[in-house]
Amino acid sequence: MSGEVILVPFLPNLGVMMLGVVVVGTASIAVQALMEEKQQRALEKARQQQAELASWQHYQVEQQQQQQQQYQAQQQVAMLEQQLLRTELQAPKSSLDTGAAPQLIELEQSLQALQQLPETVLASYPVFVDLIKQQAQLLQSLQYQQNISNDAVPLSITTVQQSLHAYCQEQQTQLEQQQKRLVQVERLLQDMLTYEQLMNHHELVMLKQRLLNFLQQQSISVADLDFIQRRMTEIKTEIDNQLANQATHQHLQQRLEYHLQQLGYFSQSPAPSSPSKPANYTLFTLPNGEALEVLIQSDLKLALRLAHPTRADKPELTEQDEAYFRENEAKWCQDMRILLQNLLKDGFQYQIQFERDVPADAITTVVVETVDEILAQQQQDQEREQWQAQRQRAKKGKTL
Repeated sequence: MSGEVILVPFLPNLGVMMLGVVVVGTASIAVQALMEEKQQRALEKARQQQAELASWQHYQVEQQQQQQQQYQAQQQVAMLEQQLLRTELQAPKSSLDTGAAPQLIELEQSLQALQQLPETVLASYPVFVDLIKQQAQLLQSLQYQQNISNDAVPLSITTVQQSLHAYCQEQQTQLEQQQKRLVQVERLLQDMLTYEQLMNHHELVMLKQRLLNFLQQQSISVADLDFIQRRMTEIKTEIDNQLANQATHQHLQQRLEYHLQQLGYFSQSPAPSSPSKPANYTLFTLPNGEALEVLIQSDLKLALRLAHPTRADKPELTEQDEAYFRENEAKWCQDMRILLQNLLKDGFQYQIQFERDVPADAITTVVVETVDEILAQQQQDQEREQWQAQRQRAKKGKTL
């Protein structure tokens, strides 16, 4: 017999790991479904919070406006670049070698293109300011017919074209990086709000506030963003593991209750209110009145122990109580094997680590407390007395 049993998870070759415990089949699917349901509810709340978060909204609008301004400036510079290229293609091939007049025209057009650049471009790209000064000096030299090298003008024009092209390429890269960073910040903030809904985590709260401070300042460096992202990834993994543990506990509790109820056991809900009993402790009542204590430990070990319910005014076990307990212990031993097989079918991989008959001096008594429990116990006492009377009559019949 096995009035006291400890079941431990074991690791078969196939399965899905849940905090060191392997669950397979329907158990794995059910655990995943529980986690996804929690995460979906949290995500919906997070999106609503994010939509109402002023610091994020201001940051997003400001970033989008800056990107729009940069894009418009880039397009304007690109148009000037194309304009200069068309001018060069339309110019006579020998223009640069036939005198100052063709060079003067091309130089004037190049200088005009530079002077049309927006102030924001000139401020952010000082090389254009230097080119304007250089070409103004070249133009003055040509106008006054001063001696200059034959390649001075074409070299200056080529430098302008290359600079305009380099600026467009650089701005395109920056725009792509800024857009990527904006999306990264949006997802990062959404993750923070989502996981904040899922679990209380002090460091997560502090990390979120740090990000919001950066957003309020309308500035966050790549280094700061990368650090926050890395730490958030670690926190997400930590919380995901805890959620997987909770979901596994929840599904295991549900399947335990279901299988025991199919065997005729009934859970007392809520569980006993004694502060000495943990939240993952459940007390079941056997069909014939005895009790079964079930404890799901943090590592998903199952501790199951047969107990004897009694009233506060009747704390001591009689010989009849012990005999009744032993008979129920034999039945529980059979039921435990069935329970273990059913858990295996569900996908919970368990095996027996420890089992023993409960010694007489170690039989646990469970004191009933509520009115319903007391009435039920009185009924069970009557049934036990009837059972004892039947046993006595059976013994007398055998002796006769």
